[in-house]
Amino acid sequence: MLLLNPPLTKPAEPPAGIAQLAGALTAHGHNYDIFDLNLHGILYLLENTKGGNDTWTKRAMKNRADNLIGVRHKELYAHHAKYQKTILELNRLIECNSRDGITLGLANYQDKQLSPLRSEDLLHVAEQPEKSLFYPFYTSCISQLLTEKSPLYVGISINYLSQAINGFALIGYLKKLAPDVKIIIGGGLITSWMRNPNWHNPFRGLIDHCVDGCGEKPLLEILGTPQNKPILPDYDALSNLPYFSPGFILPFNTSTGCYWNKCSFCPERAEGNIFSMRKKVQVTTEINQLVQSYSPVLLHLLDNAIPPAVLGQLIKNNPGVPWYGFVRIIDDFLEPDYCIALKKAGCTMLKL
Repeated sequence: MLLLNPPLTKPAEPPAGIAQLAGALTAHGHNYDIFDLNLHGILYLLENTKGGNDTWTKRAMKNRADNLIGVRHKELYAHHAKYQKTILELNRLIECNSRDGITLGLANYQDKQLSPLRSEDLLHVAEQPEKSLFYPFYTSCISQLLTEKSPLYVGISINYLSQAINGFALIGYLKKLAPDVKIIIGGGLITSWMRNPNWHNPFRGLIDHCVDGCGEKPLLEILGTPQNKPILPDYDALSNLPYFSPGFILPFNTSTGCYWNKCSFCPERAEGNIFSMRKKVQVTTEINQLVQSYSPVLLHLLDNAIPPAVLGQLIKNNPGVPWYGFVRIIDDFLEPDYCIALKKAGCTMLKL
C-alpha cells in the first residue's frame, strides 16, 4: 500500500488523515509506505524556480537557502518582521511558477480555467496529466516510487479544493504508469462530494474505491481485514520530514463531527456527520503516548470545536507540550481562573 498526500496545502505539519490510516495499517499488520507529495512538491518548485528580473524576486532567490533553513528554527518565530519577510520571499518563489491562469502560493492553488468543483474538469485533468503544473515533479518521483515499492493499492487523501486538480492529475499519471494498481481516494473533500444527495460517482473506471468519512475501517475492509484493534496515528514516516516549522507539529483529533452542530453554514451539519468523542481518559493516554514517541514542539488539536470536556481534561492532565485549536465561545471563558488554568496547561492559542 502506498499512501500519498497531493499538493497543495500549507507545508507546516504532516497530514493527519494519512497518519491515522497508517496507524490502522500498522495495527493490523499491513505493509505500507507514505510519501508527502505536498511537502516535496513545494520544495521541488522552490528548488527549480527560475529567477525573475524584479528586485523582490532577485532578493527571494538570493535568500532562498537561508530562508528554508530559517523557517525550521524557532529563533525566526520570535521576530515577527523577520518571519514575515521569510514567508513572503518563499511565497514569492512559489508564485513565480504560476502560469496559464494558475495562481499559487505556499498555501494556495487556484486555476481560472479549471474548477475543482466540476467533475468534467477533474476528468479532463486526469486524461492529460502532462499539462499539470506539478507534472515535472510527478515524473521525477512517481515512477521510481512505483518501481521501488510495487504497491497493489495507492491511497490518495484529498481534503481541500486546492488539492483536487493536482490530485486528479496524479491519479491520471498513476493510471498511465501502472493501470493495474488499485486507486483509493478519501479525505474531507471527497466526503463532502459523496454525502451530497445528488452524488453519482462520475469517476468510475478511473478510481477503484471512493471512501467517505473516517477511512480506517473502509480501507481495512478493502484489504480484507476487519478492524479489531485500537488505532493510534502513526507518524513514523512523517515526523522527521523538513516541514516549514521549528520542529515536529503533532496533529491530533479528540473528536469527529461537532458537539455544537447547530450552524446552518457548516459542512459538518450538511453532511450529517455524527459527533463522536474519545473518552477523556483515552484522550489523555493517547496524547501522552504520541508526545512521548515524537517529542513535538506543538500539539495541534484538529477538532471542529474542542469539546469543553476535553478542555477540562487538558487542564487536569497537562500534555507537557504547547497546544492550540478551534473552540466555540463558552461561558467558562468569562472566568479568568479558567483561562489562566488553560494557559498553565499549555494552551498557547484558541481560535474562536
